[in-house]
Amino acid sequence: MGISNGIEKEISALQSETATKVLARQLIRLRQQLANLQGSRAQMRGIATHTLAISAQSSVAAGMKGASKAMTAMNKV
Repeated sequence: MGISNGIEKEISALQSETATKVLARQLIRLRQQLANLQGSRAQMRGIATHTLAISAQSSVAAGMKGASKAMTAMNKV
């Protein structure tokens, strides 16, 4: 009885150690994925900001074009 209990405890300890190692690997992978996700979010925000700036610049250019046409028409009068 004593020997088999000792063996069972050793097996249980080894299984627990293996499970702990697996969980540790999963935790590391999860942290890496979270870091990658945060980097991707930052890039997406940067792209959104850039797109907004380009849109604003386009609107200003269209306004300037209209103002230029109006000034040209006034100069002809």
